[in-house]
Amino acid sequence: MVSEGFKLIARSMDIAVKDVRQMYTKTFKKNDIDLTIEQWPIMAVIYDFKVLTQIEIAQKIMRFPQSLSASIKLLINKGYIARTKSDKDFRSFDIYLTPKGKEMVENAFPLVRRLRVKQWENLSEEDYEQFMKIISQIKKNVK
Repeated sequence: MVSEGFKLIARSMDIAVKDVRQMYTKTFKKNDIDLTIEQWPIMAVIYDFKVLTQIEIAQKIMRFPQSLSASIKLLINKGYIARTKSDKDFRSFDIYLTPKGKEMVENAFPLVRRLRVKQWENLSEEDYEQFMKIISQIKKNVK
């Protein structure tokens, strides 16, 4: 049987994640950033590495490659990314930012930085270390 304390923690985590998602959504919308919270890490990692396959993107943002397909198609349709057949692997596509996509990422970066700072506001270094310890343990528990 799951304790009431555990249920409260689980609900609190779900609410916190929902609140963070809403914070990003509102900020992006308010600042004409035509991205979702799911699309942002895809764009950011491509910006950092210039050209990646879908599998490489998934590895770098810790998601399953199949889960990225819809987001990648939407980003292509928006004109933010493009893809060409990979020279390294004929089964893969190289995915890269278009000039429009690069501009979108550069406009979003300062907003994301501010959001991340806001998320950690009023938390100490000790809080951060405890949080990382808990996250690390959760990751070990699910492996």
